[in-house]
Parts: sequence; C-alpha cells; structure tokens
Amino acid sequence: YSDANEHLTRAVNFLDDVETWLEQNMPEIHDVELLEARYTDFLEAHTVDANMDEATKMVYKDAGPIAFAASGLFRYWQKVRNAT
Repeated sequence: YSDANEHLTRAVNFLDDVETWLEQNMPEIHDVELLEARYTDFLEAHTVDANMDEATKMVYKDAGPIAFAASGLFRYWQKVRNAT
C-alpha cells in the first residue's frame, strides 16, 4: 500500500473481523482441524470481499500458512479466552 494509514486501518478492521468471527464460532469448535476448515472459509470470504487476485492470495498463503494461523488461534482461545 502506498498509504500507510489506509494499510493500518485495513489491518485493524481485519483483526476486528477475526475477533468477532472467533467469538461467534469458537464456542462450538473443539479441535484445531475443524477450526482450520472454518477459518479457511472465513479467509476465502475475506479475499472475495477485498477483490483479491489469485497472485496476492498466494503471497498471503505462503507468508502465513492457514494451518499455522489456525493452530495459534486455537491455542490462544484455549489458554486465554477459556481461562476466564
């Protein structure tokens, strides 16, 4: 992005969307494999909404594999959110 503020705004909005999605979905997800499948669908919907081309999608997939993200989100949810 050539506009740093726009980039940061989009990043914050995406993180807000992820948090909302997790709060809505995690109570019924009890294993990382199911989270990975559903999170993949969530991310795919986001790429469609953002009109992201296939080359850009591949850059994101290579930089941060979904399985790693899902695993980290699952651990966070179990340790932090379920602890309260």
